[in-house]
Amino acid sequence: MKRIVDCNKNWLGPQAFFLMALLACWPLDAAAYLDPGTGSLMLQAIVAGIFAGLFAIKRYIFMFIALLKKPFQKRGPSNSGTSTDGK
Repeated sequence: MKRIVDCNKNWLGPQAFFLMALLACWPLDAAAYLDPGTGSLMLQAIVAGIFAGLFAIKRYIFMFIALLKKPFQKRGPSNSGTSTDGK
């Protein structure tokens, strides 16, 4: 008798993903040394990321405000043939 494999059966589901994520976060003994240069580089990257994020948020807020103000802005003077200098 021939066995048919059910491809719709998802045996690597959320439980397996959770188990792999848990094992990846399991603390292990690490023999690592971070010198001051590496620490300052990481600090600089964190600070730069924070300021870049703040700048992006500010930019999108101003773009959104400009989009909201656009329909309410006054239009410039029309050229209907009338002059304002009295000639």
